[in-house]
Amino acid sequence: MVHRLALLLLVVTLGRAQVELSDSPRTGALVLAPNFASGYHALWANPANLGFVPTTITFALGTPMGYGEYHHARRWSIGIGEIGGSVASNALSFGQLAAIVFQLNQQRLSLADKQRAAENFSGRGIAFNLDALLIGISYQSSGWGGIAIGVRDRISAEFQLSSMLARIAFLGRYDAYFDSTALNWRGDTVGYARTPKRYSELFDSSRIGMSWLRDYA
Repeated sequence: MVHRLALLLLVVTLGRAQVELSDSPRTGALVLAPNFASGYHALWANPANLGFVPTTITFALGTPMGYGEYHHARRWSIGIGEIGGSVASNALSFGQLAAIVFQLNQQRLSLADKQRAAENFSGRGIAFNLDALLIGISYQSSGWGGIAIGVRDRISAEFQLSSMLARIAFLGRYDAYFDSTALNWRGDTVGYARTPKRYSELFDSSRIGMSWLRDYA
């Protein structure tokens, strides 16, 4: 029984190592990506593909009157500065999200606009993911397979705001939480609360997280 359990854990571990979850939206499909990834892209999708010897694929044979169609095997693959990303939000429409990403129709928000934004982001938020390949190099031999090295940055973030935090973020000193105002040293009006709450109370039920990882493979 112990040997069977150890074998099962080994199979599960190897299966997970062959699947690059964060890259599946950019490569097309989670099922097909590991099978067709080649060169340095195989480092994060399916490293076993580097072991295949590259061959020339013939789609149509040449004739005396024309050329054939071939996919010639590549020995070297080099990539620099490849970037792919995604952004999603359940608080903004597609048009609003596109305007923020591409800096379209930028204008100063009125107090009513800020109130609507606070309502939209109450219990909702925005998330984004960015994959940036700094450099990738691979070589495929005709006898022993291939070898590859690569460096990639993976940045992801999620911001989901509670109702109170959304109001504070968009309304600022106009929110009811700030029951008093004062002038700072620059002469600007700032708001403050005479009965402030702890950060744990202000951020309660909010999810704010960000990660920046660099992969060396």
